[in-house]
Amino acid sequence: MGRFDETAVTHDAHRNNEQHGARFGTQTYTDARPLSRRSLERMIKRQLPAGIYRCKGFVHLADDPANRYVLQVVGRRADLVADRPWGTEPPGNRIVAIALDSNGSTDELGDLFDGCVVD
Repeated sequence: MGRFDETAVTHDAHRNNEQHGARFGTQTYTDARPLSRRSLERMIKRQLPAGIYRCKGFVHLADDPANRYVLQVVGRRADLVADRPWGTEPPGNRIVAIALDSNGSTDELGDLFDGCVVD
């Protein structure tokens, strides 16, 4: 099963006054199992918690297992673009999510990404 590791960071003081001093959590999902592109895109649009501001990382897709994909999510908008062949690098997923500390648990996010795994 994939997992999220969580760390907290303090929001940059140069951002707008409305969010000044907010604490954000950074969570990293890692898993070697391939994901379904369709399930991943659907999950991001319909299930990703609203407090997740950004996700970015490398994705191993069952739909194209020979190539590494770059995932970038801002709000509900997702870009999933072929990057390069995996080559000698072992395929896998490494996705970093940024959210307010108070938003959801690492287990919830891990479960959402695990729901996109192709067995």
